[in-house]
Order: sequence, then structure tokens, then C-alpha cells
Amino acid sequence: MFSPLTNQVATSSQRSSRDGAAIDHIILHHCASTDADGVVSMMVSGARQVSANYVIANDGRIIGVVDEGDRAWTSGSSDDGGRGAAFDRRSITFECANLSTNGWTISDASYESIARMCADVSRRYGFPLVRNGAGSTVLGHRELYEFFSASYATACPGGMDVDRVVARANQILAAGGGAVNDEEAELLAAKDEIIAAIRREDRARLYYCATPPAGLPQFVAIFWDRDQDNVLYANDGESQARNWKDVYYQTADTVEQAKAAAVSPDQLQKLVNFALHKDSAFTNKLAK
Repeated sequence: MFSPLTNQVATSSQRSSRDGAAIDHIILHHCASTDADGVVSMMVSGARQVSANYVIANDGRIIGVVDEGDRAWTSGSSDDGGRGAAFDRRSITFECANLSTNGWTISDASYESIARMCADVSRRYGFPLVRNGAGSTVLGHRELYEFFSASYATACPGGMDVDRVVARANQILAAGGGAVNDEEAELLAAKDEIIAAIRREDRARLYYCATPPAGLPQFVAIFWDRDQDNVLYANDGESQARNWKDVYYQTADTVEQAKAAAVSPDQLQKLVNFALHKDSAFTNKLAK
């Protein structure tokens, strides 16, 4: 499962079991890179043995990488007797892209997204967001070593102000922002009906594009006839790596049908973020 706040998903196989540990902490890291998408690609490819539950981009995008039900490989070290990995088992971990290499700061949009996510995690798992030394439930990476001799000595999370994150997250919780609103609750209750509608005649798919054409949402349902199905699909149902914008123009009339459907693209995005987080290199789509 990923948070309903998630904007996109790129799943990594670099994960382990939580071994029954209850989630009661959040650990914040910085990427030591301004390129969130590059960091996600590295985690997905396995180029390095590292991952996180979420990566936060400079523009505030929240990218799900390791399902919350699994331990991400974020804070472990081969030299700490397993203490860092033990913290990852009980934590939701974040890697945040930097705004600049000068001081390794992060953007205001990133601060807001991390705070919203912390509030959401706190509400869903039922633990308070506390900053109190070794009693903190939200920790910067370097504090694992400072307070618990876990992980390794590091400057991570760089210039991120963890106190600022927690103060804003608690402000969001106090205002009720951590709760699922009525629209989202109604959407989730109707999940099965929505999925059935999207799957019409087993020929509907939900396409995703990180940078869609102007005026179009990131997620759009496309309903096509069999000729279009043959054009868009090959190799036993796996999508050809074609540009989403090209797909849009080839199926403009059917996109208009999708946009007119009872379920709006924004609702579809929330639904997919919440319940249908499996992805491929090109598409987030509903399986037949």
C-alpha cells in the first residue's frame, strides 16, 4: 500500500520483510542529488543496494518506491549490528531530492509534501509526531547514529530542517488535514464499481505520463475499439513504449469519452495511488 497522497509509483524489488514490526517512526534522508527521478531509477534498477518507501522531488511530487508493508533498504549498515535495519523495519522512510548542492537544502514544495506525508503516516498508523532527542518519532538519518549508534556517521539529511517538517505536519493534523476527506472516503467505498467501469469489456487502460500535454491530467482512462487495441498493444498485452501524447492524439475521441465518464481523472489518480500501485516502465494500468 502507498499513501493516497502519492503522485506516482515506481516499485523497487529492493525490500525485505518488516518481520512483524509495528510502524511507529519516520526517518528522513536527503538524496545528496537534485535529480529525484535519477535516484528513483537507481533504486528500481538495483544499481545500488538502497531504496526508500518514498522519494520526494523538488517540485513536491511524492513517488512511491517500496510498499509500506515492506522494509525499505534505507538506513542499514553492515557495521552496526543490524541496528539501522531494525529502525527501517519500524519506520516509513523518505529520500528527499535536494534543491542545491550548496548546503544540500530542499525546496519549499518538498517541505510541504514531506509534512503532509508525515501527517498522513501519523494518522494512519496512530503515533504522534515528536521531536525530543532519542524520544523522537521523526528522525533525521544522522540522529540514528547520534542517539542509538545505528546506521553510520553521516551529515544526512543535509540542510533539511526536521523540526520545521514536524511543526508543519502537526499543524496539518491539528487542522484535520491528515484525515481522508468525504470525497476520498466515498471514492474508496466505491472502488470495486469504479474498477469495473474502467475495465469496460476488458479493453480499457489507465495511462500515466509525468509531463502530460497542457491541460491534461497525469492519469487518463482511454477506451478504444479493437483496431486501436491492435495499434497500441503487442507482445501478449505489454504496452509498446510509445509517447503518451501520441496515444492521446490517436484516440482523441475516446479520451473525450473518458473525460466525460462519471469518475474524474483526479479521482482516478487518487484511486490508483491508493489501490493499484503496480507499475511498468511506461504505464500504470489496470490489468485485464
